[in-house]
Amino acid sequence: MKKALTFLLISVLFFITACGSESAASENLFKNVSLGNSSVQSASFFTSYHSVLNPDNDLFLNSSPLDKQFITDFSAELDSSAESDVLQKYINLWSAEMNTAESTLKSFLDVDVITSFEESQTAWETELDKDLSSFSESYLSANGSGSDISIYTGYLMLEKVRTRALELIDQILFFGGDYTFSQTAN
Repeated sequence: MKKALTFLLISVLFFITACGSESAASENLFKNVSLGNSSVQSASFFTSYHSVLNPDNDLFLNSSPLDKQFITDFSAELDSSAESDVLQKYINLWSAEMNTAESTLKSFLDVDVITSFEESQTAWETELDKDLSSFSESYLSANGSGSDISIYTGYLMLEKVRTRALELIDQILFFGGDYTFSQTAN
């Protein structure tokens, strides 16, 4: 029963995160990142976000100042503690970007649709929490305790929050709105 629920959760989460990416299952957010020793092997971290609504938006959506600064911040050798700190910084920044996009998107929605949108966003947040908890439990069950769990979870959370923010921004652009990335990492 637990395996069936885990599979269902993973399937639902895949569907939610794949909405804005045509090949989310085959692409990883981070390329050439060695999580085994928590060291970055390359400056090519993010896969491209692919707009299913309008592929012409891909270049804009993949040129966030946060992505560029993240690559700079990870170009230096980082110990586990510093790596966790940088991940948390970008999780917070992408969360703020997502919140800005959410507020902006609401301005394009009819009043009767806003409640449904808010429920959808709440459901996404609930699934994110469940997915991170499930991942942590699975990791600890397979590997026992260890400091790497916070780094693995950080990468997973960053991927999901970044993707959701880009999905919302993509919808704003689809509805004819303009968007300027609001967050910068300084």
